[in-house]
Amino acid sequence: MRKKYDSLNGMRAYAAIAILAMHVLENSEYTGIASTVSTKVDLLKWLIYLFMIISGFSLCCGYYERILHQSISIVEFYKKRYKKILPFFALLVFMDCMTNLSLNSVIEGIADITLVYALLPNASISVLGVGWFLGIVFLFYMIFPFYCFLMRSKKMLGGHLQCVFFTI
Repeated sequence: MRKKYDSLNGMRAYAAIAILAMHVLENSEYTGIASTVSTKVDLLKWLIYLFMIISGFSLCCGYYERILHQSISIVEFYKKRYKKILPFFALLVFMDCMTNLSLNSVIEGIADITLVYALLPNASISVLGVGWFLGIVFLFYMIFPFYCFLMRSKKMLGGHLQCVFFTI
């Protein structure tokens, strides 16, 4: 039985709500409270990193043992990730390509649908403003099984290498 961290799930929920509020505030025009709101929006941006850290930890709690003991195959792991992210993201990419129909948007759309555009040098995703986040998330999903095998023994990592991996 996997251990549950309800307080961390609560923190992740608060971070998600704050990120949603940040996007609403940043993309809306509120006159009169603009100076107060702009300072609050800058503070809320830090919650994106909190959300990412907690999500990475919860992924480790849910899949670390299962990947090491091969109770879930790497193929199943990636299928779950693609099924979770790709359909809605592909729909948004398709809608953006239709509204900005050009050769560049179609090429970028094809790169975006692979979900590996974070590996491209100087990648600037213009299809969706928050697409950078999905690129980073899927990049983490790509290397997560590799990290599981590295984390199984601290001796394999060594002190300095371990610090590098967990501060990325």
